[in-house]
Amino acid sequence: MSTDQMTSTQLDEYAALCGLRIDKIEKGVSLRLEAYPLRAPADDKEALLGYLEAFVRPIPFKLFQLDTIRVKNQRQNSGYKRKRDNWTMDGPGISFIMGSMALVWATEKGCTETQLLAVKDSETMHEILIRLYQSFGFTVLREVGDDNASVPDRLVWGAVGTLMAMNIPSFMQEWTPKLKKLIKVAALKARMDSGSNSDSIGGGNNLVALTRENGANDKLLALLDGVEC
Repeated sequence: MSTDQMTSTQLDEYAALCGLRIDKIEKGVSLRLEAYPLRAPADDKEALLGYLEAFVRPIPFKLFQLDTIRVKNQRQNSGYKRKRDNWTMDGPGISFIMGSMALVWATEKGCTETQLLAVKDSETMHEILIRLYQSFGFTVLREVGDDNASVPDRLVWGAVGTLMAMNIPSFMQEWTPKLKKLIKVAALKARMDSGSNSDSIGGGNNLVALTRENGANDKLLALLDGVEC
């Protein structure tokens, strides 16, 4: 396993910065992840925002099947600045966080390939799901329809849609550095938000970025004395 690979700790940190808590339930080769608002009571199941269910398939050997991914509000999958009750989330959504956590777990189980079915409940949502999964690195394997040729796939997946696959190490290589940047941006936003109620520029946890070279901002730096730059 690469030493420079995203970890569960990093994903927990990013989730918390996004106002989320992810609960993990493991049963042998099966995994269930549940997403809640960070401050929701542990026993408040009504606060559930989404969940993921997956398992390691013995045949083909060590294939990780992302069986179910559900998010209450589909906009949380594809957009930015999603708001719900008392939390706000920027950047890749709940599906990305839960999916990445699942892939880290699968890697620890020795899996290198993963598959999922972009379920075709409606044409519009089906297209959205395909684009979403492709943005994370999934490629189309084949269509699963109502025809006799698709019976084996329907027995496995229980629905019709587009079967997609991805190489897990390739996902880790691409998204580990992206996750690190997402954490930095989310942490910066949290710091800025925490200082948003200050009465003056020096009165809160403000962060000021001066984009000119050292020596070219002396007067401005003097005015900002006491503020982190």
